[in-house]
Amino acid sequence: MDDSERSEKYNGYTKEEWQIIVSHIINKADRDRTAAAEYVSKISAWMIGQLFIVNAGAITIIGVNGDKWALLFFALGILLALACSLSAWFHAVKEYEYSDLISDPKAMIDQRFFPKPDEKIESTRTNAYMATLVFGILSIAAFAIGAICILIN
Repeated sequence: MDDSERSEKYNGYTKEEWQIIVSHIINKADRDRTAAAEYVSKISAWMIGQLFIVNAGAITIIGVNGDKWALLFFALGILLALACSLSAWFHAVKEYEYSDLISDPKAMIDQRFFPKPDEKIESTRTNAYMATLVFGILSIAAFAIGAICILIN
């Protein structure tokens, strides 16, 4: 192969070689993204599941004849855990959309095609993430307040 067949456009590779390299890069990026998303989903589901379990378990233990304020806070904890799971799902959808956007093959070949930062997308992703954290922390707080109500009475 002579130098005339190599183009600066393909970083010194032939077009066929460059297409193979880019194909491998894209496949690896997709596998890595999928593996990371699966891991985060499993951990998130486990943590949110724990919020449901502790609040529902507390209601089961104290029963319907228990302290009404404690029951109220444990029920509130379950609702906040539900809100946490919904916001975590929304955040995961937005993260997937964003990673799909930035993994465009054209963007991997040429930086001119890399998407420009979009404040609306960034804001939505950040807000969904913060909502997940806030609902989770409030669910834990509701459980703690319910436990305090039991201890006081």
